[in-house]
Amino acid sequence: MEAARAKAEAISGQEDLPMGSKMKEIQKLMAKARASGKGKGKKKATRSDQYKKTKPLDRRMMSDKRAINHKAKKKAAKKSKPKGKKNNGGKSR
Repeated sequence: MEAARAKAEAISGQEDLPMGSKMKEIQKLMAKARASGKGKGKKKATRSDQYKKTKPLDRRMMSDKRAINHKAKKKAAKKSKPKGKKNNGGKSR
C-alpha cells in the first residue's frame, strides 16, 4: 500500500496530465493495491471442504456428502426456474 501511495504522489505531481485522467489513474492504482492486499489470510476449512477430497467412509460422512449434493441441486434448480406469472391456459379456479 505504501508503494501505491508513493506512485499516486508521483502521478499527482505530473503537470502535463489533466486532473480527470490523474484521478482515474490513481483510482486504478489504489484498487489494484487493495486487491493484492486481500487474500493473504489462510482459509478456514469447513466440514464440506474436508470431505471434498476424500471418499466417504462412514454414515455421517456419507450423509454430509448427500447434503452437499442436495444443496448444489437446489441452487441449480433455483437459477433455472423461470420468472413471471404462470399461464394455466386461461382457466381460473
